[in-house]
Amino acid sequence: MTDTTARRSIGAIATLLLLAGAERVGAQPLDSVTPRARVRVDLLTTERTRLGRTRAQSVVGTLAGMRADTVLLAVRDDVPPLHVPVASLRAAFTSRGRPPRWEAALRGAVVPALMGAAVSAIGSAIRHREGDPSPGRMAATSAAWGAATGALLAAWSPSERWHRLTMPTLPTRP
Repeated sequence: MTDTTARRSIGAIATLLLLAGAERVGAQPLDSVTPRARVRVDLLTTERTRLGRTRAQSVVGTLAGMRADTVLLAVRDDVPPLHVPVASLRAAFTSRGRPPRWEAALRGAVVPALMGAAVSAIGSAIRHREGDPSPGRMAATSAAWGAATGALLAAWSPSERWHRLTMPTLPTRP
């Protein structure tokens, strides 16, 4: 393989990886979400993590409606909806569902493959012994195993995709 061909191959692979991980940009306002949509709201809390960051309390449910300063969130069908003040929301998200298993497998394979290849290539280049496979071969093998494992785990249990919503601006009191 020539140097030009190798560069083109690497460029094509990098482009495919970027396209596989691309997300749509642009946020939808919270008050434009239709009722009966699955939403997640993160509430403000006073708790902190060990590192001092604020901890969010997430509540997932179905949007029952919106009032001027309140979100009505149905957590279960047999109980009345929760009245959540918009001022107490840290963030809000709408569900885009779970991806098909093949898409989850493709996305789940990328990071483990890249991490496995990078760590293996660096490790084998630092301490290479006579009779060991080349760093490139070790990186390719680690990438293949990482991709297979990541794809299997991601396809087995695809995670729900959440799209961030913009929070409505509340009028300030004089």
